[in-house]
Amino acid sequence: MSRISKLASKIINGQTLTILATIAGLSVFHTPVEKLLSDTVVKHLLTYCESNWFNDVIFILAAVALILLTYRKRKRIIANNSILILLAISAFYLYHRIFKSTWELTGFQTIPNIKYADFILLYTALTILNWSRQFQKRQVEKTSLTTFFDDEPLSDKKEDKLGYSIYAKTVADKIEAYNHNKSFAIGVNGKWGMGKTSFFDLIKRELNKEENIIIDFNAWNNSSPRAIIQDFFNTLQEALNPYYSSLAHQLAIYSDKLVTVNDNSITQSLKVVLGLFTSDSSLSSIHDQINQKLIKIDKKIIIFIDDLDRLDKHEIIEVFRLVRNTANFQKTIFLAAYDRDYALKAISEYNPHNYELFLEKIFQLEINLPYFEPAILKNRLIFNLKHLLPTSLHHSIESTISNKNHRDDINLLDWISSIRDVTRVTNTIAVTMEGLHGEIYFRDFFYLQLLRMKYASVFEHLSKNYHAYLQSNNHSYGNNRYFLKQVDRRTNNSSKHYILDEYLSNNKSYFSIHDNDIEKIIKLLVIIFDKHARDWDNKQDHLSVVFPLHRNKYFMYNLNEGNISEVSFTKARASSQEEFNRLISHYVNEGLQLELRYRFMNIKDFQSREDFERVIKGIFHFANLKSQPPYNSYSSIVGYDVDDLRNKLSDYNQELSRNYYNSANSEILYKTFFRELFQNAKYPYLFESRLIGDWLKGSIDNFPISRDELRDYAISYFAEYCSRALNLNEYVWEMLYDCQLQESEKAPNTSIIPKRAKDIFLDFLIEKDIDGVIVDIIQPDRRNEAKYSLSGYVIGIWESWDEFIEFLTDNRNNNWKYIDEFIEFYTAASEKGFENSIEFNFKTIPVKK
Repeated sequence: MSRISKLASKIINGQTLTILATIAGLSVFHTPVEKLLSDTVVKHLLTYCESNWFNDVIFILAAVALILLTYRKRKRIIANNSILILLAISAFYLYHRIFKSTWELTGFQTIPNIKYADFILLYTALTILNWSRQFQKRQVEKTSLTTFFDDEPLSDKKEDKLGYSIYAKTVADKIEAYNHNKSFAIGVNGKWGMGKTSFFDLIKRELNKEENIIIDFNAWNNSSPRAIIQDFFNTLQEALNPYYSSLAHQLAIYSDKLVTVNDNSITQSLKVVLGLFTSDSSLSSIHDQINQKLIKIDKKIIIFIDDLDRLDKHEIIEVFRLVRNTANFQKTIFLAAYDRDYALKAISEYNPHNYELFLEKIFQLEINLPYFEPAILKNRLIFNLKHLLPTSLHHSIESTISNKNHRDDINLLDWISSIRDVTRVTNTIAVTMEGLHGEIYFRDFFYLQLLRMKYASVFEHLSKNYHAYLQSNNHSYGNNRYFLKQVDRRTNNSSKHYILDEYLSNNKSYFSIHDNDIEKIIKLLVIIFDKHARDWDNKQDHLSVVFPLHRNKYFMYNLNEGNISEVSFTKARASSQEEFNRLISHYVNEGLQLELRYRFMNIKDFQSREDFERVIKGIFHFANLKSQPPYNSYSSIVGYDVDDLRNKLSDYNQELSRNYYNSANSEILYKTFFRELFQNAKYPYLFESRLIGDWLKGSIDNFPISRDELRDYAISYFAEYCSRALNLNEYVWEMLYDCQLQESEKAPNTSIIPKRAKDIFLDFLIEKDIDGVIVDIIQPDRRNEAKYSLSGYVIGIWESWDEFIEFLTDNRNNNWKYIDEFIEFYTAASEKGFENSIEFNFKTIPVKK
């Protein structure tokens, strides 16, 4: 059918023709119509409408009300015929308003050129405006991206992407060439979802519809074998009636006789009694009469029977009986589509004797649909997913499905073997990925959706009981990774390697799976959780399901409150430093500092100098934030992994400075940035001090500044902190030891506190808290609360205990309350040996318990 004929069929219908005929009649007989209107509406109603200010106000208010009402009902569907009628009325009115003077129209008193009757034009304009908006919306919806792919066959419109066209044309040509009067039956065998219906559609495209009567019969629409018989012959009657009207009556009689065998005994008895008083013919004679009339029609009757693999065994047998016996009329060709294994199983349950040969008795020709080329399914899947998912995922889609750059991967055709599988997995991913774009690793998500599609009960079991089958390696700072739990060989002699493998093997009937299914499932999960998670170069995507932080995304299909949005993080990272720091602060306040630490640690590469500096500054901002529960029990600030930051800032062979500071002064520019990180540190300097303290204990050869310069920063932080602190606390001690230097390369575990740091500490004690240092160096015995010993903190700050006692003695007269009692305890302890605990009754010093 051409486009013009299709358009005409939509436009030209009964209602439209009636309206057009009415308009044409009004145009031809306009004179009597005008007289009729003048004698009725105009004479008795409109002549009394005067032009005055009061009527002006009434019509203006009515116009406003009409506009508001039209807006309120803007979503109401407007019929095309209504538009046609309004346009006709408006055209009629405009013609008389502009070109004829049959009626004198009353105008507004304030604006005489506007007539009260123009209200008709306002109503028409508003209605057309609403209709045009609705029309545009429908057009946008038609051209918008598809939200789902349907599972419909090709029909006569869609392109053949299965590669069946040549095969279908061959079959159609053979059917066209068949010139025998006897019926012929063709069976089309293919697995579920292989495109049997589409293959039928391709055959129909090649058949001459003028020379053949093509009938589609769907047995699946019926609920019983009897209903199948009745529906089949009803379909046949409807198709043949235009060619031979009396044939329909004989087909009805024939079908009634066929279904009699399924009636109960009472119904059969009644029909026998009625047959005594009416002329009756046998089935075979009616069959012969039908054949004679079919020969006169002189057309092939080609009947397509689809979806046999959706019927039960009794229904399948009834269809086969129709094809082979009861409906094998002359010039009739049957094409029936089925899954051979399913059909044979149904036949064996009905009659197990030689059931393997049953189909050979029914069909003179059996066609086996060819298996798809792997490229067809893969390309179709790639096309569908790219059509539904954002452009940012297209590379991942291509790489995952094509198995590029992935060794030891799954065989995709073990999981997707038909176009129907392609459609199902595409639509599943389109739904489950909604809201997760940019938040998951596509490859892992795709594999798990394959598991969900093929083995839904196994997927659900794994989702609910993941702790039984997955274990983490218990690394700190968000580096945990899941692995499949293996069977403990010491307590279990099972040949299975994994606990899930063993469980599925013991519960095959519950999950309706076989050994080969279990093998597929385990291989898929091993690839996700073991092989990929053990990449030697540690380049597993940071959004992978192997990381416990992301598990819920893959099984619950949403971004929980306890997850960092990758999209938001990436967007903020690409914006300003202020915006990035604001998002970091928000996540920490939401209790996501562990997740954020993990996200920072997984940044291995940078887009530019600006990106590098923004991320590093972001880490320093993050590390200095106040720690939130439950993490604040360990540290007052968030902190960060010092080794990861060392790796990020290391300028080995000037690679970093050359890559991101690409200029003649790249090393100088990078050194300036590095220094600013510590020069711009803010009180209380806890993170920067700890960072330097850890770095000074290890290798920093690839830093742009020296060890001495780092130590100077640490000492300056210590001095500033001591100047502000009111008394001795844990941070004073901590920052003092952050200033330590490694004594020599030969003794890497021996460190000394620089003299400048010691002097700052001693001045702080003298000025603010000698009593505090006394309390700190008295250590209670954990095994006996009445005993105490002396801490070794003293040695390293003072050269000896004698020097420390001398320091206390020199400051005895500065109103410090604990010196005298401490010297008394020190004397007793020195007699027993400093390494031993002694009993001592402290009366003044508030010793720690």
